[in-house]
Amino acid sequence: MAAAPIGADGKVCFVNSEHTSVDLVADHLGTVAADKVTLAAAGGAPKRVADTREGLGGAAPGPNARVCVGVAGPAGGAALVNLTPVAAAGLGNGQLVSSDVAQPPVASNVNFGPGTIDPNVAVAPIGADGKVCYVNSEHTTVQLIADHLITLAGDAVTLATPSGAPDRRVDTR
Repeated sequence: MAAAPIGADGKVCFVNSEHTSVDLVADHLGTVAADKVTLAAAGGAPKRVADTREGLGGAAPGPNARVCVGVAGPAGGAALVNLTPVAAAGLGNGQLVSSDVAQPPVASNVNFGPGTIDPNVAVAPIGADGKVCYVNSEHTTVQLIADHLITLAGDAVTLATPSGAPDRRVDTR
């Protein structure tokens, strides 16, 4: 999932990296009114807020560790952040929560394993300190890349749980 402001021509654009050609399938999920959105960076591009491989946002989170980052937008707004766990030492998962949440619920936004690159967009309310936090599972250490996409005004979205974590409805294990 991605989020981008609509251009004056009524379009959004996919920009591919220089690494290879790719086929693209894009499904429009919805549009949020411009007055309900705070852009992460000027022009609407994502803003890298963490890359623990380079020390941005801190060190690689170990078991049960947090990486908290500042994001644009007011406290209580819903920050959309692309989380990309890389270089995992083992199987694990993590979630994005408000910095106001001391004990996150049992849920996950991303799942990962050794040698995998498993990005996913997550949403969490911005804490009173202007931050959201990635909370790593108790299983292993992983490097984290986090790109803030946009923030939605608090009244523009209804989150599944007060913390912004997913509301697990099915688990057939």
